Amino acid sequence: MREIPEELFHLVDRVYVDSRQASQESGDLIYAIKAGLIAEEKIFTLGKLINQSIKPSRQATAFFKSVGMALFDLLVAEKIYGLARSKGIGIEIDLT
Repeated sequence: MREIPEELFHLVDRVYVDSRQASQESGDLIYAIKAGLIAEEKIFTLGKLINQSIKPSRQATAFFKSVGMALFDLLVAEKIYGLARSKGIGIEIDLT
């Protein structure tokens, strides 16, 4: 499946993804790589930005493609649950 128009890849210098598997899972990236619109060497994970193994460039145009990971969903759910408990809001549900 593709959501991003081909023209966008003519404008970007870097693509940031949430997981390294995005290059094999996202129809947008699979197509762009096969069509030569973007080189795999121009695709970076957000983790590389976070741990500063690459630096963002003010001169480069960047694009973020999220494919989603269950791990991210779990981390967000855990954070929301923790905040709700600390504020005493919400309803406990027994899931056993």
